[in-house]
Amino acid sequence: MSLAWITDDLLRYTREVWSRAYGRPVSEDEAVEMLVNVKRFAQVLLKAAGQKEEAADECGDMGAGVVPRTEGRLLN
Repeated sequence: MSLAWITDDLLRYTREVWSRAYGRPVSEDEAVEMLVNVKRFAQVLLKAAGQKEEAADECGDMGAGVVPRTEGRLLN
């Protein structure tokens, strides 16, 4: 994975934020690992959201009307 998207400013900001949160200096390597992990997590979420949208398109109404109704009430 290319790390070209990690700018000096983003790296510096990440180190500042997490150093305060951890109460100790965060190394450059730690900050890079954090950023890469967040990017991977975001990619997984985007992929899952895309699959969910595809499934919704295939299901149309997402199951509305699957449960038979009697006189406007759901069956017990």
